[in-house]
Parts: sequence; structure tokens; C-alpha cells
Amino acid sequence: MRIAVLKRYLPIFAWVIGLSLGLAAVLQPAPAAFADAPTFSGRIFIPMGGINRPQRVAVGDFDGDGVEDLAVTNFYEKKIYLVRGNTDGTFGPVVGSYDTNSYDRGPASIVVGDLNNDGKPDLAVGNTTWEISIFINSSSGPGNFSFLAADTYVSGNQAFTIALGDFDGDHLLDLAVGNLESATLAIFLNGKIMNNVPVPGKFKDPVIYMPEGRPASVAVGDFNYDGNLDIVIPNWGGNPYEKSITVMFGTGNGSFNPGVKYPVGTSSMGLPWGVAVGDFNEDQILDIAVSSWEVASSLAILLGNADGTFRAPVIYTLPGQQNNQVVVVDLNGDGHQDLAIANRHNSFTVLVGNGQGGFAAPVNIAGSSVGTESGGYIGRVAELL
Repeated sequence: MRIAVLKRYLPIFAWVIGLSLGLAAVLQPAPAAFADAPTFSGRIFIPMGGINRPQRVAVGDFDGDGVEDLAVTNFYEKKIYLVRGNTDGTFGPVVGSYDTNSYDRGPASIVVGDLNNDGKPDLAVGNTTWEISIFINSSSGPGNFSFLAADTYVSGNQAFTIALGDFDGDHLLDLAVGNLESATLAIFLNGKIMNNVPVPGKFKDPVIYMPEGRPASVAVGDFNYDGNLDIVIPNWGGNPYEKSITVMFGTGNGSFNPGVKYPVGTSSMGLPWGVAVGDFNEDQILDIAVSSWEVASSLAILLGNADGTFRAPVIYTLPGQQNNQVVVVDLNGDGHQDLAIANRHNSFTVLVGNGQGGFAAPVNIAGSSVGTESGGYIGRVAELL
């Protein structure tokens, strides 16, 4: 009966649908205009006491005084330095340093998270040797900055990037570590069993995955909305003619299914390097931004479909050279997510979002006037946040 009724009224349905589409084409609102690009009043240089090559920056309230502080990696000395945050928005002085206990070279990445569930921000540091270093916050209160000596874990050659997430549902933050030189992804589950008891802040031996490329960046999100965290990595250094990312879907028990590849550009574009996750069209579905590492740089935006798939990428040509990491942040206070991308040669790039998945033309902003190369790491973008 339903089929007969449908056939009988199908011409009317077609006419109504056609009329609706025609009216929609006439009456649909114009795409949202872009707000003005953010402006920056000037650079603030933070004295670091002459340390050699500060490289990566992480932000957290390490002494619990309500003011954000900085943790800065020092490549050549194999240390991290803590810099006090002040209530007037300035930083300094340096209030402590801690050895990463890495075998040879210094740190390449740093992230902040409460790794032992005591309410204090801890640090996970990836080193350019084979180890990661875990620093547990032991500060006693405002004005007191203290971390326990680093625990080190073997991860892979050049632990270049770290992302945090609860991959096995035990309410402890786990680690996803991208090892650039060994081209592996290491998953460290929190809560190592010691004396028959899981200990928060201690990590089990890693499970190693072999992605197609070398994971220069790692980001986390539930892309298929099954309640389990997934991982996205750029396939940098894999097939040079196939520009893609890989999404690895989590099972909820700490393991991940084989990855699904998604293209992010043509063969003439740069190799994918940095990834970040956001909701760029404000539909409550996660999207992905991918920056490239080449002289002719580009940015790909992949809007999500809520089932783990993504729409065809929209490509933006970037003015900066050799774009590195990309971060998602509302820079101009209009309530829409924008993008900031660190460039290797002494600049960063800003793209203003309109809340509908689109971004204004990229604006390149000069970085420090000291030296000729910024390194393109996230520390350069931290000046914005």
C-alpha cells in the first residue's frame, strides 16, 4: 500500500522537492563573512638565562596558583625548563630545570596532562633518541615548582610527537607517540601493574604499530562516534606521490584497527606533516586540518561525516615555507575556530575561520627578529595563545 501511494503521488513529491530546492537556491543565506584577522601588538621575549636552543613549549599551571606557566625544552642540554607565569601576562623568571635522562640527544616534543590523576599537570617528553621521559608534578602549592626525576621508557627512534588520550577506558591518560626515524607509532597504556596493583603515572610496555609513512604529528579524536578514541597521523615520507593521512580506529581496549587512508592533496603538493582536530563547520562532528612540509606549502581541510569518513579535502596555498605544526584556536574572539601554523623560516601563518568550514586567505606574520630560522615548532605558535 505504501508503494502504491508513493507511485501515485510521486509527480507531486517531485514538484514539491524541485520547488523547495529552487527556493532554497534563492533564499538560502549567503556564506558567513569572515571576521577581521587578528592583530598582534608586539612580541614579548622571555629571558631564558642563556639556555641553548629552546625549542618546544607547553603550557600549564604547574604550581596551582591559577596562572599559566611554561615548560620549555632545551635540545642540547637534554633538559626542560620551567618558567613562572605572572598575573600581568608576562613570564619569568626560570624557576627550575630537569634532566630528561635521555641517552644522547635532547627533547623533540612535550605535552601536558594529569598522568597520575592527582589533579596536577604532569609532563610527557619525547626525545630524539629512543626514549620518552615522564615528569610527575610534586609541587606543594603556589610558588612551589617541583617535579620528580624523570622515568624513561623506550619508544622508538626520535619520539617526535606525543598525543594524550584514554584509549582503554580506565580513566587514565595514555600516550600515542610518533617515532619519526623508526616510522612507528607507539601506544603506552597508563597504569602499569606493580605488586598486583595498577599504578597511575606508570606505563606498560608499548604496543608498536607500523603506519605507511613517518608520523611527524599525531592527533586524537572520536571520528566515528562509537565512544572510543581514534588516532590520525600524516603519512609523511611514505609514497611521495600519494599525499594522505591515516585514521586508526580505536577498539576501546587500548588497541587500534588497521588504518584507513584519506587523500589530502595532489602529487604536486607538499608532503603532509602536521595534523590538528577541530569542528570547523560547527556541526558537532570532528574535522581535520593537515599542513605540509615543503617549500611550496599547503593546508588541507577535511570535514567529517560522523561515521569515520571525510569529505574531499579543500586545499589552501600557504605563504610560509615548510609549514610545521598546526593548532586550532579562536584567535580573534568571534567564537569560530581559526588556525595558526608554525613555519620553519621565522614566521607563522594565520587562517581565520567563518564557522561554516571555510577559512579566509592565509596571513603570514613575521616571527622573531633574532636569527633567520624559527625551527617551525609549536613553541613559535605558543606566542599566540
